Amino acid sequence: MIPAPPLMKSFHPFAQPLDADRSLSPMRAIVERYTADASDVTAYFAIPGSKGDLERLVQFNRQWQRRLASIDPTTLELDDRIDLRLMQTYLRSAILQCERDRDRIDCVDAFLPFRPELVALLESHRAQVRVSPREIAEKLDSISRLADEVARNVITQSADQLATEARCHALRAVKLIRRMLPSLADWRSFYEPYDPEFAWWTAQPFEGCISAMSNLQARLELNCLGSKQEEDQILVGEPIGRIALQEDLECAWIPYTPEELIEIGRSEYEWCLGHMLQASKDLGFDDDWKRALDHACHQHLAPGQQPMLIKTLAREAIQWVQDRDLVTLPPWCAEGWQMRMMSAEQQRVNPYFLGGQTIRISYPTQSMTHAEKHAALRGNNIHFCRATVHHELIPGHHLQLFMAERYNRHRKLFTTPFLVEGWALHWEFLLWDQGFPRTPENKIGMLFWRMHRAARVIFSLRFHLGQISAEEAVQFIIDKVGHEPEIARAEIRRSISDSYPALYQAAYLLGALQMRALFNEFVTHGQMPPKTFHDAVLRQNAIPIELIRAALLADPAGVPRQTAWRFF
Repeated sequence: MIPAPPLMKSFHPFAQPLDADRSLSPMRAIVERYTADASDVTAYFAIPGSKGDLERLVQFNRQWQRRLASIDPTTLELDDRIDLRLMQTYLRSAILQCERDRDRIDCVDAFLPFRPELVALLESHRAQVRVSPREIAEKLDSISRLADEVARNVITQSADQLATEARCHALRAVKLIRRMLPSLADWRSFYEPYDPEFAWWTAQPFEGCISAMSNLQARLELNCLGSKQEEDQILVGEPIGRIALQEDLECAWIPYTPEELIEIGRSEYEWCLGHMLQASKDLGFDDDWKRALDHACHQHLAPGQQPMLIKTLAREAIQWVQDRDLVTLPPWCAEGWQMRMMSAEQQRVNPYFLGGQTIRISYPTQSMTHAEKHAALRGNNIHFCRATVHHELIPGHHLQLFMAERYNRHRKLFTTPFLVEGWALHWEFLLWDQGFPRTPENKIGMLFWRMHRAARVIFSLRFHLGQISAEEAVQFIIDKVGHEPEIARAEIRRSISDSYPALYQAAYLLGALQMRALFNEFVTHGQMPPKTFHDAVLRQNAIPIELIRAALLADPAGVPRQTAWRFF
């Protein structure tokens, strides 16, 4: 019997709290202390598949909640009141996520019945409990036999006949195996070079365990997911359900129901469609807007010429915002960005640009199939690029990330896609209003992306509500946005993967609508110059936009306790 690791009864981060950093404001000191503590705690309680570790993280964050509950907001200045609300929201969200992850672990045990035994071995090693090598060898051998038995009994029917829930559990099991194997390798490398008895007993059982788990992973991929190759797999994602969606919306400071947001997405889509039909007519295609879209998609450059196009478009956008004095643009920010071409493998998940200081460019590679090359050419045509380079670089993500490193850096903990993506899409809105698209094809390029953002709200929320399948979402964006089929699958694969939060895809449009409402309140109908407004938003860092609004209103007593701003 492997002894259980001893509980650290003295593990109470605030039993003897460290003195606050008096060089900082009260709440900034707390945020920075939490960030440092959380980094250490999450690095320690990180054993894959351990329900106990997730419970300890819940306890850790609840201790911080109790500490915050002792703070009187009326004693705080404006920025500290905002930081208090940010911390309270962050802790609630972190606890909800840990509890969801903990509750989902049981679902994989049908595929990984050895999980508790393997976790116990890893926990004993972490707690520095000496377990006899012979006993370890027996446990590893037991795990191998269990893994082999499951691999033999994995459902043999085709993956597309499996229930969605079973495929979700199989995918989660595959991902957990991928995380467990490196942990096993690290454990083995700790003892084997210097402990002869450990190596003598465990060398073969370790090899057998790793082989059995790898074989089980391959069988799950083939029989439950359709293929080992990601691009050929059935699209598998896990809807989180309405209750979790509503909880996440509250934590994101969005005071709408999922159903209300879907209607907002539909309303914005109809606006886009109306303008797309007008651009189609201007090009002589009447109401056949997909022919007009196809016309624009065929206007792409020859291989090798794309980087120069990106450079030209980036300079055009920089000149645009400088000429109109729309935002402060530090010289090094304008100069210090780079380009990188994405591989064929990366483009199967990210078929369009990614940005920041380095803009990563999607474009056909020689290793792609003929069909993939055509799809990548059409999907990265001149007009789509002109509509997105400024989103990724300046005044979009690159400028935003540049300023986030220089103002209120402690708030990076609270980064939200509603501001990160909403900021960049806000500029697409603003540039449209200011006449940035010069030709009908330019308009089609901008409208394609705006339609896509509206469609993302609709399909992502409906998917997580359990109203549509992933395959139906693929067809939806093909029909409603005009995506290439290969690119549509890549988009949905990314959208439903657990590498993005459930609300991430909806956050583009909804964040931009928040930014537009804020811009109208303070600039269009207020007295604030656009440059002053944009600089002020950037200096708050990437926090929920409702709390940026509270900062701009500059009334400490008006900082809301919870989301209430109906921005649409």
